[in-house]
Amino acid sequence: MALDLTRLWNVASVGQNNLWLYHTTDAHASVDTAGYFTNANLLGVMRVGDIIDVVVFASTACAAVSTYGRHIVNSNTGSAIDVSDVTVGTVTDTD
Repeated sequence: MALDLTRLWNVASVGQNNLWLYHTTDAHASVDTAGYFTNANLLGVMRVGDIIDVVVFASTACAAVSTYGRHIVNSNTGSAIDVSDVTVGTVTDTD
């Protein structure tokens, strides 16, 4: 699956950097592929050091969280954006 801009939100800006939230059904291995976030709308906005919190859902209905993790923008050349491998979060529900 490709980047879906309707599921990407800028939730905070501090100084030169941004915190993003992205919902997807794509695995983190796909999300951290070089060029996944490359989109004309993002090239001038995403900066090195920006943080992207990614929530991966089990289905497009967004009813069940599969995994979540954090990616950091490593580079933005103006024509391509590259993000780090995921730092995985733990999803638990003990009740």
